Amino acid sequence: SKSDFSSFLYHAKNYVSADIFSKGLIFLSIPILSRFLLPEEYGILAIVDSFLMISTIIFGLGIRGAINRYFHEKTNDFNKFISSNLIFISLWSLLGSLFLFYSVPHLSYFLDINHKVFYLCICIPFFNVIFEIYQAYLQASKRSKLLAIIKIIKSISFVFLMILIVIYLNDNKYYGQIIAQLIIGGFLCFYSIWS
Repeated sequence: SKSDFSSFLYHAKNYVSADIFSKGLIFLSIPILSRFLLPEEYGILAIVDSFLMISTIIFGLGIRGAINRYFHEKTNDFNKFISSNLIFISLWSLLGSLFLFYSVPHLSYFLDINHKVFYLCICIPFFNVIFEIYQAYLQASKRSKLLAIIKIIKSISFVFLMILIVIYLNDNKYYGQIIAQLIIGGFLCFYSIWS
């Protein structure tokens, strides 16, 4: 129907504009970072990003899609569904984090990257998964405007904090991106659980 199509356009506009702004801001930060980071530090960040992406997928177990689907079921136990999934994901992520913690020396040796990098990254996948669950809830409940605002604030905060930390550090400036991800991810994780 016409109302469904206009609703689709409204939500699509919010999602696309937030994504374009977020990606565009990160893209615009590249020239600033390139003044501070060495080429090999970019390489380390590329490996770290891949590590975080794979870990987030494993920690998440595809629950984001299940939440989107379950929200539209004719049931009255969605709150219980969310709660049980958060508890399960927290326990699963704790096991995953312990596994990563004990795997760090091997990963560090195999990839020839300082072990401190991986220790800093251990919590980030869990934070990402909790925020993804919250995003799925906002999408399912058609609160695209709130989600777009959160994504834009997240991008601005991340880029600003990352640049500040990179400028502050004397060496190993690539830590700036990892520490910024950890701080922003932790804040969004707790905000998501509270919400």
